[in-house]
Amino acid sequence: MKDVLINIKGTQSSDGENETLEMITVGKLGKRNGNYYLTYPECDENGMEGVTTMLKIDKNQSVVLQRSGDVHSRMLIEKNRRNISHYDTGFGGMMVGIFGESVRSTIKDDGGELFMRYTVDINSSYTSTNEISISVREAASGGCQN
Repeated sequence: MKDVLINIKGTQSSDGENETLEMITVGKLGKRNGNYYLTYPECDENGMEGVTTMLKIDKNQSVVLQRSGDVHSRMLIEKNRRNISHYDTGFGGMMVGIFGESVRSTIKDDGGELFMRYTVDINSSYTSTNEISISVREAASGGCQN
Protein backbone atom coordinates (compact mmCIF):
# COMPACT_ATOMS: atom_id res chain seq x y z
CA MET A 1 0.00 0.00 0.00
CA LYS A 2 1.32 3.42 -0.91
CA ASP A 3 0.32 6.90 0.21
CA VAL A 4 -1.84 8.73 -2.34
CA LEU A 5 -3.57 12.07 -2.62
CA ILE A 6 -7.29 11.56 -3.31
CA ASN A 7 -9.59 14.20 -4.77
CA ILE A 8 -13.27 13.24 -4.49
CA LYS A 9 -16.24 15.04 -5.99
CA GLY A 10 -19.70 13.65 -5.35
CA THR A 11 -23.01 14.94 -6.68
CA GLN A 12 -26.41 13.73 -5.55
CA SER A 13 -29.48 14.68 -7.61
CA SER A 14 -32.99 14.25 -6.28
CA ASP A 15 -36.30 15.98 -7.02
CA GLY A 16 -34.59 18.47 -9.38
CA GLU A 17 -32.05 19.55 -6.76
CA ASN A 18 -28.30 18.87 -6.82
CA GLU A 19 -25.94 18.71 -3.86
CA THR A 20 -22.21 18.56 -4.51
CA LEU A 21 -19.49 17.77 -1.99
CA GLU A 22 -15.75 17.91 -2.63
CA MET A 23 -12.95 16.55 -0.50
CA ILE A 24 -9.19 16.16 -0.78
CA THR A 25 -7.55 13.65 1.54
CA VAL A 26 -4.61 11.30 1.84
CA GLY A 27 -5.19 7.57 1.73
CA LYS A 28 -3.65 4.29 0.67
CA LEU A 29 -3.67 2.57 -2.74
CA GLY A 30 -2.76 -1.07 -3.18
CA LYS A 31 -3.32 -4.02 -5.50
CA ARG A 32 -4.27 -7.61 -4.69
CA ASN A 33 -5.42 -10.38 -7.05
CA GLY A 34 -5.74 -7.92 -9.94
CA ASN A 35 -8.03 -5.56 -8.01
CA TYR A 36 -7.11 -2.13 -6.69
CA TYR A 37 -7.95 -1.08 -3.14
CA LEU A 38 -8.29 2.56 -2.13
CA THR A 39 -8.67 3.35 1.59
CA TYR A 40 -9.10 6.74 3.23
CA PRO A 41 -10.48 8.34 6.41
CA GLU A 42 -13.62 10.44 6.02
CA CYS A 43 -13.28 14.07 7.10
CA ASP A 44 -14.82 15.51 10.25
CA GLU A 45 -16.32 18.35 8.16
CA ASN A 46 -18.46 15.82 6.25
CA GLY A 47 -20.07 14.64 9.48
CA MET A 48 -18.40 11.24 9.21
CA GLU A 49 -15.73 11.49 11.88
CA GLY A 50 -14.44 8.05 12.85
CA VAL A 51 -15.37 6.47 9.50
CA THR A 52 -12.97 4.78 7.06
CA THR A 53 -13.96 4.19 3.44
CA MET A 54 -12.52 1.35 1.38
CA LEU A 55 -13.10 0.99 -2.36
CA LYS A 56 -12.39 -2.31 -4.06
CA ILE A 57 -12.03 -1.53 -7.76
CA ASP A 58 -12.56 -4.78 -9.61
CA LYS A 59 -10.73 -5.52 -12.83
CA ASN A 60 -14.16 -6.13 -14.40
CA GLN A 61 -15.21 -2.51 -13.71
CA SER A 62 -17.33 -2.98 -10.62
CA VAL A 63 -16.73 -1.23 -7.31
CA VAL A 64 -17.43 -2.24 -3.73
CA LEU A 65 -17.76 0.81 -1.48
CA GLN A 66 -17.44 -0.21 2.15
CA ARG A 67 -17.50 2.02 5.22
CA SER A 68 -16.44 0.99 8.71
CA GLY A 69 -16.05 2.64 12.08
CA ASP A 70 -18.91 4.73 13.44
CA VAL A 71 -20.92 3.92 10.27
CA HIS A 72 -21.11 0.51 8.59
CA SER A 73 -22.26 0.05 5.01
CA ARG A 74 -21.39 -1.96 1.92
CA MET A 75 -22.53 -1.10 -1.60
CA LEU A 76 -21.78 -3.00 -4.80
CA ILE A 77 -21.87 -0.82 -7.91
CA GLU A 78 -21.84 -2.76 -11.19
CA LYS A 79 -22.60 -1.33 -14.61
CA ASN A 80 -26.11 -2.26 -15.85
CA ARG A 81 -26.94 -4.27 -12.70
CA ARG A 82 -29.08 -3.59 -9.64
CA ASN A 83 -27.77 -4.87 -6.33
CA ILE A 84 -29.34 -4.73 -2.88
CA SER A 85 -26.99 -3.26 -0.29
CA HIS A 86 -27.00 -2.52 3.43
CA TYR A 87 -26.68 1.18 4.17
CA ASP A 88 -26.16 2.56 7.67
CA THR A 89 -27.30 6.18 8.07
CA GLY A 90 -25.73 6.46 11.51
CA PHE A 91 -29.26 6.45 12.96
CA GLY A 92 -30.12 2.95 11.75
CA GLY A 93 -29.65 0.60 8.83
CA MET A 94 -31.76 -0.04 5.76
CA MET A 95 -31.62 -2.04 2.57
CA VAL A 96 -31.30 -0.02 -0.62
CA GLY A 97 -31.16 -0.85 -4.32
CA ILE A 98 -28.12 0.39 -6.22
CA PHE A 99 -28.28 0.40 -10.04
CA GLY A 100 -24.92 1.11 -11.70
CA GLU A 101 -25.37 3.26 -14.79
CA SER A 102 -21.65 3.77 -15.38
CA VAL A 103 -18.40 2.54 -13.82
CA ARG A 104 -15.11 3.60 -15.42
CA SER A 105 -11.63 3.20 -13.99
CA THR A 106 -8.14 4.05 -15.17
CA ILE A 107 -6.62 3.27 -11.75
CA LYS A 108 -3.13 1.81 -11.98
CA ASP A 109 -0.25 1.36 -9.53
CA ASP A 110 0.58 5.10 -9.56
CA GLY A 111 -3.02 6.44 -9.48
CA GLY A 112 -5.63 7.35 -12.04
CA GLU A 113 -9.33 8.18 -12.23
CA LEU A 114 -12.50 6.44 -11.09
CA PHE A 115 -16.01 7.53 -12.11
CA MET A 116 -19.28 6.00 -10.92
CA ARG A 117 -22.85 6.97 -11.73
CA TYR A 118 -25.62 5.07 -10.02
CA THR A 119 -29.20 5.40 -8.85
CA VAL A 120 -30.46 4.61 -5.37
CA ASP A 121 -33.91 3.28 -4.57
CA ILE A 122 -35.59 2.41 -1.29
CA ASN A 123 -38.38 -0.18 -1.44
CA SER A 124 -38.06 0.00 -5.26
CA SER A 125 -38.88 3.74 -5.25
CA TYR A 126 -36.32 6.02 -6.89
CA THR A 127 -34.49 8.18 -4.36
CA SER A 128 -31.51 9.79 -6.12
CA THR A 129 -28.92 9.71 -8.87
CA ASN A 130 -25.33 9.89 -7.65
CA GLU A 131 -22.08 10.65 -9.45
CA ILE A 132 -18.69 10.19 -7.83
CA SER A 133 -15.44 11.26 -9.51
CA ILE A 134 -12.22 10.25 -7.79
CA SER A 135 -8.73 11.29 -8.84
CA VAL A 136 -5.78 9.46 -7.26
CA ARG A 137 -2.07 10.35 -7.42
CA GLU A 138 1.00 9.55 -5.41
CA ALA A 139 1.54 11.76 -2.35
CA ALA A 140 4.03 12.27 0.44
CA SER A 141 1.74 13.46 3.26
CA GLY A 142 -1.37 15.49 4.05
CA GLY A 143 -4.87 15.28 5.45
CA CYS A 144 -8.47 16.24 4.79
CA GLN A 145 -9.31 19.44 2.97
CA ASN A 146 -12.70 20.72 1.86
